[in-house]
Amino acid sequence: MISVYKGEIYMKMTNLKPLYDDMRVNNQMVINFPFNYNSKAYTCLFEIISRPFKLQIATVGKNPVLFEFDVLPGFFIKPYLELEEFHRLVRILGIRYDPNHIFKLNDFLRVLNKRIPQNCGEAKKLQNAAIRKRKKMFKNTDKEIFIGWYTNPPGNHVSDYNYLTTKEHFGSVYADYLKSINTSTRWSTRIVNATDKKH
Repeated sequence: MISVYKGEIYMKMTNLKPLYDDMRVNNQMVINFPFNYNSKAYTCLFEIISRPFKLQIATVGKNPVLFEFDVLPGFFIKPYLELEEFHRLVRILGIRYDPNHIFKLNDFLRVLNKRIPQNCGEAKKLQNAAIRKRKKMFKNTDKEIFIGWYTNPPGNHVSDYNYLTTKEHFGSVYADYLKSINTSTRWSTRIVNATDKKH
C-alpha cells in the first residue's frame, strides 16, 4: 500500500505488523523466511533490534547480493534504491522491458508484502523447508554457497569461521552487524555453519 509518510511517498508493509506482534509475544528479535520472485529464490531477514528496524533481502547462491530497507514506525519502507542498486535488482530478477508496464520497486515490494509469513511458526516452517531444499540442491559442491541466515539460540554465538566467511562475501561492516544481532550466515558447506558455545 502506497502512503504519504512525513511528506514523502512510502510503501506500507502491512503484513510485517502481525509478524512483528508475534515476534514480540515469542521474544524473538530476528526472523528469517524465504521469498520467491520470478521463479528465483531469495531469503529475507527481519530484525527489530536496530532502530529503525531492518528488512533485508538476499539472493541465494555463490555470489550473494544483499538489499536492505529501513522499516520505519508504522511499517513504512521507502521504495527507493540507488540507481546502480536498482539496476542490479532488475538484472537479478530477470525483468525484461515491457512497454506496457515499467517495472518499479513498488512492484517487488508489493509481492514481498503479500508473502510475508503471519507468525514465527509459519516463518520457521517455511525457512526450514527452504534450507532443506537448498542443502539438497547444493550437496555435491564444496564451494561456499549462501543459502540463508541462522539466528543463534541463547548460549551460542557466531563462530569465528562464520564471521570471516560473512566478511569475505558481504564485507566487514555487515559481518559486524550480524555478530551484533547474534545471527550467522548459512552456507552449503557444513563447517562454515558451526557456532561456538559461550564460555
